[in-house]
Amino acid sequence: APPLSFHYLRRTTTEIAEGAVVVPGVFPVNLSVVQVVQEPGLEPEEVYGMLRACERGETPMIYLDLHRQASVALYTHCNTREAVVMVAAAAEAMLNIVLAHMRWEEGMTPEASAKTWPDGLMTRVKTLFNARIGGTWDPTASGPVGRWAQDVAALRNRVVHAGYTPTRDDAGLAMTAVEELLEYLGDRLTYGRNLRRYPRTASEILRETGLRKRDRFPRWLQDLQQDPAEPLWCANFARWYQAQTRLLADNDVLRKPSLEASNLVAVIRSKGE
Repeated sequence: APPLSFHYLRRTTTEIAEGAVVVPGVFPVNLSVVQVVQEPGLEPEEVYGMLRACERGETPMIYLDLHRQASVALYTHCNTREAVVMVAAAAEAMLNIVLAHMRWEEGMTPEASAKTWPDGLMTRVKTLFNARIGGTWDPTASGPVGRWAQDVAALRNRVVHAGYTPTRDDAGLAMTAVEELLEYLGDRLTYGRNLRRYPRTASEILRETGLRKRDRFPRWLQDLQQDPAEPLWCANFARWYQAQTRLLADNDVLRKPSLEASNLVAVIRSKGE
């Protein structure tokens, strides 16, 4: 492995004389903290939990994967541009997923949701969250939403549109702002009657750990989670979300049927056989 740094001496013409004091310098080769500090490994149960989530196709894994990519970019590679862009994408994914999950729980079809899905994340944040779970969703106000708008969304735009290189402090603030936004979403989903209105959304986003952390895991919710009459929430919502995503994409580029790209599954004759 390469060294973290090496020492060097640099003398000016006035320091060539015998006995001149020359101060040594230190040149860092790799500023990545991961080269110095070893992160503790995951416990086996944590690893199995992540594998189960991937196998079940849980939609919130989109957020977790983007957040992981941002963390690796910042803390392993010191790539602040990638870190800011990825953590901004993670925040957008989570906001979209939570909003879509609430609409799914309200009983909207993906077609109805796609038709009334406003263009622009900031528009969705300002117009669709407050009526459902309350709170402050003004991007210009103080609080988690305002910090996300300033420290993440606006910073991401400077990186993408102006080629700005964020400082390490910039990227660190963006990471913190997104984590605070996620905490705020969890707090709002479990606040007052919101939990009764969106128990499936709160359960899927927060899991038992997040619910217990907020002291919001009542018996009725545990019974609902174990109700055999309920569909498998993660799979059901994943199909709903994929359908809405395809419909939203059709607004930009309409899909066209293609015989070459199709597979023959069955031929249905007029008599039904």
